[in-house]
Amino acid sequence: MEEENHLKLKRKTTKKAKYTANYQYQLYKKKWGKSARTQKEYSAVTDYIYERIVEVIIKDEWIFHLPLRMGDVGIFDAGRLGQYTGKERGIKVNYGASAKASKEAGKKIIVYYENKNTDGRIFRIKWYKGKCKFPGQKYYTFKPTRDKFKRALARHIKAVDGNVTYIKKD
Repeated sequence: MEEENHLKLKRKTTKKAKYTANYQYQLYKKKWGKSARTQKEYSAVTDYIYERIVEVIIKDEWIFHLPLRMGDVGIFDAGRLGQYTGKERGIKVNYGASAKASKEAGKKIIVYYENKNTDGRIFRIKWYKGKCKFPGQKYYTFKPTRDKFKRALARHIKAVDGNVTYIKKD
């Protein structure tokens, strides 16, 4: 009889983890009971914490280690743009300048954005999944918000005249 109970305790459960903000608030409320803050106050605090994490990643050039072995988030230097041939990945075409140059030259000319603030270097925000230990990780991507992360990175790089030392691409 005892052996059967022991075997039942060892059985794995197949519960799926929930990582939504609402679910996290419910856990917080369950733990703290009547002394818990409202969801609006809880959200304001967590938003402030996330903004501070983004600020530290950008300004202090840190890599943030996500909890529960979900990997790391950081910024890396993807290298220089080269001769702007368009074969490099990530180079954007400046359509307005291309149309103007083509009209003046009388033939088709493609002009690319040069990234003059960073001397032609490209910086990317990346989720390093090397240490991740959860099923189906290849199906997930990290897309930072444009205003709070991408534009903050661009503002910081412009403010320091491109003098940043983020991690070089592997």
